[in-house]
Amino acid sequence: MIDASLALSKLNVLVLDTNIEEFTLLEAYLKEKIEQLVLYRARSFADASEVITNLFELDVILFRINLPDESTYEQLKEIVKFKRQLPIIAILGELSEDYGAHTISLGITDYVMKAELNADNLHGIIVKSIARKRLERVLKESENNYQNFFHKSPLPMWIYDINTLNFLSVNEAAEKQYGYSREEFLGMSMKNIRPPEEVKSMEERIKANGYSDVLYKESFPHQKKNGSIMMMEIQSKVIVFEGIKAKLLLASDVSEKIKSEEALKLSEQRFKVLVQEGADLIGILDFEGNQKYVSPNLEAILGIDSEHYLGKNFFDMIHVNDQKRVKEQFQLLYTQKRLLIAPFRVVLNGHSLRWIETIFTNMMDDLSIGGIVANSRDVTASIEYENKLNESVDRYNIVAKATSDTIWDRDLTTEKIIWNKGLQGIFGYREVITSVDWWYSKVHPEDIGRITGLINHHVNKKNPRWQVEYRFQCNDGTYKYVFDRVFLVIDEFDKAIRMIGAMQDITRQKEEERRLKLLESVITNTNDSIVIIEAESYDTEGPKIVFVNDAFTKMTGYSKEEVIGRTPDFLYGPNSDKKELLRLKNTMDKWEACDIEIINYKKNGDEFWINIEIAPVSDGKGWYTHWIAIERDISERMNYIKAIEKQNIKLRDIAWMQSHQVRAPLARIMGFIELLNNKGVEDKSNLIKYMQSSANELDQIIRTIVKKTEQVENPRSQ
Repeated sequence: MIDASLALSKLNVLVLDTNIEEFTLLEAYLKEKIEQLVLYRARSFADASEVITNLFELDVILFRINLPDESTYEQLKEIVKFKRQLPIIAILGELSEDYGAHTISLGITDYVMKAELNADNLHGIIVKSIARKRLERVLKESENNYQNFFHKSPLPMWIYDINTLNFLSVNEAAEKQYGYSREEFLGMSMKNIRPPEEVKSMEERIKANGYSDVLYKESFPHQKKNGSIMMMEIQSKVIVFEGIKAKLLLASDVSEKIKSEEALKLSEQRFKVLVQEGADLIGILDFEGNQKYVSPNLEAILGIDSEHYLGKNFFDMIHVNDQKRVKEQFQLLYTQKRLLIAPFRVVLNGHSLRWIETIFTNMMDDLSIGGIVANSRDVTASIEYENKLNESVDRYNIVAKATSDTIWDRDLTTEKIIWNKGLQGIFGYREVITSVDWWYSKVHPEDIGRITGLINHHVNKKNPRWQVEYRFQCNDGTYKYVFDRVFLVIDEFDKAIRMIGAMQDITRQKEEERRLKLLESVITNTNDSIVIIEAESYDTEGPKIVFVNDAFTKMTGYSKEEVIGRTPDFLYGPNSDKKELLRLKNTMDKWEACDIEIINYKKNGDEFWINIEIAPVSDGKGWYTHWIAIERDISERMNYIKAIEKQNIKLRDIAWMQSHQVRAPLARIMGFIELLNNKGVEDKSNLIKYMQSSANELDQIIRTIVKKTEQVENPRSQ
């Protein structure tokens, strides 16, 4: 099992990625979770090969795949060959989930879609991939130990199907002993190695005891390939071999032993009984456990002198933690003839420990024996091997318990499902083993038809991996959205036998998706133009547009495809106010919101006035990631203001010009009035006539001014 805390604090990662933007994003995700990160970037397969060849401290390889071409396949295969023992994770761009499953068949440990990529998801996949690789190595070591124990045993061993009696596997010693090749054995059954007259009794015995889990031991005549007969002592144990109920047999050629026993029958009755009842180690005890006889082969098997233990108490040899159990079972010999005691530990020479299993037979009534016959066998190697297998299983269980996902294991034969503790932690159920019907009852009614069809489809197609989203009922009656990754186990006969899945709670993610869709609907349907721009750019062109809504397209005439990926500069032109643009840039450099009014240019070249309100957008950690700009067309308002300004200029011009024309007749009128007031002027009729003419001239000038003013104020009336 991987030490999760160690994986969180220190990691050496190789990233094969040609895109600097995507590499930088990966680096940010990794640094968010890893305290001590050593990151190597390969821009090409050649760079990756050099790093992999010269560096021995790598923990994981990240490989970005954007195109499913042949060169990508070949690079992927080469990387897997280079570092088969390391987890390799593919990051898929705009590719399908089916392509991700295909990368698994090429040797990739796992994959993640770009759309699902975030710091938590990436970190979780890395930790699980490292754990999986380490678990695979441990299981492979266990498998190798089993293979060595089985195939390299000096005694013939084989495994056969209890139902068909066909051989499933044989070791080298069996091939040598019987004269058949492995291929010949695997095409035969137990019937082929027994003399014809023994086959019927063998079938009856297997039918009666074939499924018994009690250790079985007896001698039978066996027939070699050349037809010769030998007596073989058989020990058998019921096991499950590659999903099949089978028996493991260990055979010893006792032909010579039986001959010797027959020769000794006439001279020593005691030895005859011992041979009939015995196995490897033979002893005779009284009811107190004192040893009256110890077989000479004790030294050969356990490495201790039989004479040294003669007369000593048998129970004193047993490990203190096993003494009580063995003594209690030993007392049963008062009432029963024969007793098999499960393996227990004996202490040799005061320090060495060995595991033995013993068959006790009460022979007190036999005058030639007069005691309890102990037939013992050293099973230390078998126990140690079994312990190693159990450790492998325990490691798997610990990994399953450590993950935050709910892990389930469905047996397609029994239709039982085993769950880890995630079932309680996420959904509130305490069940450990359930039926498939129980699982179906918890799937949301609207999803059950789709899920059933999907499972049947993938099982029938024997797809090794798939994933699905559905709703699963909690113990309190509510439902949670889950993302279930499923792995199908296929046996050697191309039959689907198990499904293993990991259910991830994505309820919060689904709620966030619904909220984002609502926001997207608001942005899409608003009458204002919405533009989203990168906060920073990794090239010299500047931040690029990543989103525009339909209102922008309608306002400018540009399609989304024409603007996304470009900087906003193409919207400015000769009459765009450079001072306003500079003010906008300076404000953005300070990461502050800004509001400007400026002339933009449509796709057809038309100018239009626009009001831009732009503000920075930050992520959950306060890091600015984008700018969002809300733009409104204010051309009508700006044109009206310009018209007013022109009117004011014309009015000022009219007032200035006409004021000079008004002064002349007004000055004459004022002069005539002054003369009329002069008593020295006797004939005033002409003065009144001239004053009347000047007044008419002044009236005409005023009328002209009023008319021109009305024309300026209401140009449409002209």
